[in-house]
Amino acid sequence: MFRGFFGFKSVKDQTKRKQIYTISKEEQQEKEKKRKYEQEQVDLKNKFIYRKELLGRKIVGLKIRIDSNKALKTALPNIIETLKNFNAQCTFFVSSGKAGLGESFFSLIDPFFYKEISKSQMLKTEGFENVFSGLLLASKEICQNQEEILIKIKENAFDLGSGCFSPPRWIKGVLKRDEAVISELYNRSIDEFEKNFKIKCSSFSAPSFFCSNATMLEKENFYFDFSSDCRGMDPFFPVIDTRVLKTPQVPVTLPLISEWFCCGNGNAQSYFNFLLDEIAKQKYPVYEILPLYEGVSYRKEFEDFLEKATKMGITFVSLREFLGLRIAEEKPLPRCTLSYGLVEGRRRFATIQMFEV
Repeated sequence: MFRGFFGFKSVKDQTKRKQIYTISKEEQQEKEKKRKYEQEQVDLKNKFIYRKELLGRKIVGLKIRIDSNKALKTALPNIIETLKNFNAQCTFFVSSGKAGLGESFFSLIDPFFYKEISKSQMLKTEGFENVFSGLLLASKEICQNQEEILIKIKENAFDLGSGCFSPPRWIKGVLKRDEAVISELYNRSIDEFEKNFKIKCSSFSAPSFFCSNATMLEKENFYFDFSSDCRGMDPFFPVIDTRVLKTPQVPVTLPLISEWFCCGNGNAQSYFNFLLDEIAKQKYPVYEILPLYEGVSYRKEFEDFLEKATKMGITFVSLREFLGLRIAEEKPLPRCTLSYGLVEGRRRFATIQMFEV
């Protein structure tokens, strides 16, 4: 009785007070976590510039990888001219170092390799020198003596990113799980990009949609604004084990023209008609141009496609602007796991966006 009178608390009261304090601390942590998440969302929205008039309109993210000297020299001038004619924006991922498909010498005795390069029209379109670079022929430097066209890409205000230093070494490094090689290639990719373009390298694309948990985790050390390494349905944040990575992924959602041919689905005209149908169905379509296909062999069909799409009210944007428009939506970017899987029309495994967590 006297304890209560002089202001002392009973053991029961002290336990109750301790419980209240514990709950309060948990609530505080949850509030801090929520505040941090909201700030991250604000920072993310401020990072990507986009045209506000495109909000609510049908857009397609456009991506192109340049992985060979022939593509730079022969196809890129045509691609730039075509895109300018249709006011289409695009993200150019320019590789450097040695070119090649990353095939081993065992491919030379693999009947499926010959079937793929034949059915996909790769041999006809890319040429013997590209397909067998590093196998039967010496690998060429991708950017060698192509300074003029590199400057032209930059002068036309296209979004630029690194397509990796030495794509064949990247593929072999991922297969061997060689983290030291992957780290070296990231650094070389950035150095070569900044030497060629005199601007900061702020985005990256893995060759052949081929990466791993280790490459994703290593990438976090380089603070890219975004990356495009995989196939999927919607821009997302990758989740490795329980860790949510901070570099958003912009996956390619539409089939490549080479895959279309490899599946025996029809000619170039039927491919582009299919793309128009798929673009209408998909909410976040991303299309990757193959320079020597759309820029040379099937340039006329590609231009007809762009003309039809433009008349349908479709706007082609860079992956950077595409991501900005996606982030501007009320629905936040999902957090998704990744896995290897088979893509129709491809002989080798690709990295694929999987489950939301």
